[in-house]
Amino acid sequence: MKYTITELNLDFEDDDFECPIIEQEKLYREAAAREWEADSLEALIEEVSCYTGFNVSHIVATCSD
Repeated sequence: MKYTITELNLDFEDDDFECPIIEQEKLYREAAAREWEADSLEALIEEVSCYTGFNVSHIVATCSD
């Protein structure tokens, strides 16, 4: 299935690192601009986490298939 992300929050903080705001905005723009392929919403979350390097804390996506 193909997904388009309409809302996304990523967990950019951990004990040792906080992602700079400019990089956060870039990742959000890139994720929203892509068409994602995944078998389910859970698989999409995994794809986005792998792509960005950060855990997904919230996602809303529309499916075109």
